Amino acid sequence: MLTFNYALTQQDFVNYSIYVNWDAEENRKKKIIFLARQAFVSIVIFILLITSDIFKMYGDFRYAFYFLYFGLIIFSSFRIRHRYINAAKQFAVNPSNSSYFIQKEIIFSETGVSLKDNLSDSVFRWKSFIKNMKTKRIIFYSQVQYKHLLFLNE
Repeated sequence: MLTFNYALTQQDFVNYSIYVNWDAEENRKKKIIFLARQAFVSIVIFILLITSDIFKMYGDFRYAFYFLYFGLIIFSSFRIRHRYINAAKQFAVNPSNSSYFIQKEIIFSETGVSLKDNLSDSVFRWKSFIKNMKTKRIIFYSQVQYKHLLFLNE
């Protein structure tokens, strides 16, 4: 049996959240779909603007528009990661989510993992875990019931 005390920090939660939601290799398909959708919508709008006669009225304005339009497309494509970071930070600073960041006593045994804190006592059996993921800093366990355990791997 192995016992230790641990408190997840808000920054650790943000790092975990951005990794699981965007940076993980498993999200490659999600990234490609997002970027393809961005490109498709942008190209359709661009074609509609070109086929309309709006640029005949303003002549040289179209080059400035092309530059700004493609800059906006590129900026919005890279902005998605920051949206995930901001959502995780908002979750972390919300007072109703403070129970995620309190000190916990974690007990690993042959039967499973037990988490104890001043608000709750939870027991997770090893057979209930369906997925695990390990990075250089984080060990992540996931259960069928959408409960997750997250530990720093230091």
